[in-house]
Amino acid sequence: MHDSNAFRRILQRPPKGIGQATIDGIQSLDKRTCLRLVDFVNPITLKYADPYAPLLDGFVSGNVVVFDVESTGLDTFSDEVVELAAAKVDHNGRKNEFHAYLKNKKPVRDSILRS
Repeated sequence: MHDSNAFRRILQRPPKGIGQATIDGIQSLDKRTCLRLVDFVNPITLKYADPYAPLLDGFVSGNVVVFDVESTGLDTFSDEVVELAAAKVDHNGRKNEFHAYLKNKKPVRDSILRS
């Protein structure tokens, strides 16, 4: 569950003794903590008290790989991937990198106009 709006609707129907003031109070933490409403019920958050704990542990041990994908537009079903990048990082910075451009068959402009 990654959608705070859907989770808010679940909390409100049927009533569960959780009022709008409680939901608003939790959501006010969003900007200060960078946590979303759904992060508070994420099993990882409940287990480690921080939704990013496994990521931070991996970062410290040098086992984090960050991926980036660029495409010709916003539609994941019809647009083409044109660039891939990855970097393995740890607390000392980047350890290994990968970067590749892929030849697209349709122009980016066509995807942007359709979106």
